[in-house]
Amino acid sequence: MTGLARARPAQQADLANAFLERGQFYLDLYEYERLLVLQHASMRDSLAKKGGPATPAAAYVLARANHELGRDREALAGYRGLGNGVPSSVRSAAAAWAATLSPGGGGRSWQQELTNWRTGRDARPPACAPRAGDCELVRAILASDLPALERLQRELARDRSPDVLDTLQSNTGNAVIELFDPLMPYLLAAADFALAEAVVRGVARAEAVRGLALLRLRRFDEAAALLKTAAAAAGTAGGQLWALAGEALAGAGKAADAEDAWKRASAAAANWVADSRSAARGDASFAMRQFSVERAAGFARLRSGANGGISLARALVRGGRASEAVEVLEAVRPLSQGANLNAVRPYVLVLASRAQFVLGQSDGMRDRFAPARGDLVGVANDVPQARPALAMLQQITAPSSFPAGMHTVR
Repeated sequence: MTGLARARPAQQADLANAFLERGQFYLDLYEYERLLVLQHASMRDSLAKKGGPATPAAAYVLARANHELGRDREALAGYRGLGNGVPSSVRSAAAAWAATLSPGGGGRSWQQELTNWRTGRDARPPACAPRAGDCELVRAILASDLPALERLQRELARDRSPDVLDTLQSNTGNAVIELFDPLMPYLLAAADFALAEAVVRGVARAEAVRGLALLRLRRFDEAAALLKTAAAAAGTAGGQLWALAGEALAGAGKAADAEDAWKRASAAAANWVADSRSAARGDASFAMRQFSVERAAGFARLRSGANGGISLARALVRGGRASEAVEVLEAVRPLSQGANLNAVRPYVLVLASRAQFVLGQSDGMRDRFAPARGDLVGVANDVPQARPALAMLQQITAPSSFPAGMHTVR
């Protein structure tokens, strides 16, 4: 019997919500880490100076970051262009990922099955080699293997090993640089959403929680049906649920129905609509309009503790509007006033760090890098999975503290 099966009915909602919140943290970390891996790998070159050809190890993780960011052409070129100097396991992984971007696909590899699942195609649990954590997570998610999901979450959340090591030669000796594939936080998020869905499956009046979990698991039609039911039952309090229902309907390819659902969300739920529209369609324009509304009111609604500010900030930073996201987060949580990090949810710190990092890359804004590091330190102290992101952020934004050959790419 798993821990989920032993949960009492009164505990099920709390347990599911805990899984959903942790899953959202991992999802936000994944979106941030893609950018960090891209920047970190771009800083590594075989000549130890800006403009040199990428080392093979850095070229691989650079291709992975491009792939996770949807830059398929750059990713495929990176996979195919690996030179000598990478382990055979990395070369095999590059070939498997390249196959997912090629006509005919990648057969039955776990990379192909994951790609099938993420793109709404038929996916089957893959066969995995021993101690292949990423493959095992994919298999457990696709097989709805709850004992395996619980076990893997416990094991993989404790620590995170680099996917490939790179060696930098300098006048003072060799330095080893750890490089990471950004995929793991995404898989951990999916595992948490699968666990949340399992906790409330068959539980009365749990449509909203199960619908959100199914939405994040890309089971859009099922999610839309549950979220619409929950929204209708909630009456005037169902605005956030209509926003999520719109996201599910958009994912299912029902554009007109999605627009109708978003219109049914009340004005009080507009920040959630902004988040859902940005996730489903990459639409930053709605978030900017809503930001203008909140700013015109002096962010009074956000300062009063009304929910939705974090969702608006997420939509803004996802749309590349880092400056506006920082303004919203300042209203929700005073970033510059020494807030008690222990009182702030981890995903808020991840969003704040990401917004400050993106803003810091603008000309004359490097002072934003320090708070970006500070926010992520607050997370990494407690969450081992966030430590690679912090290490990369430190190397990107404070290169003088690291070996020659690490440089910031503009």
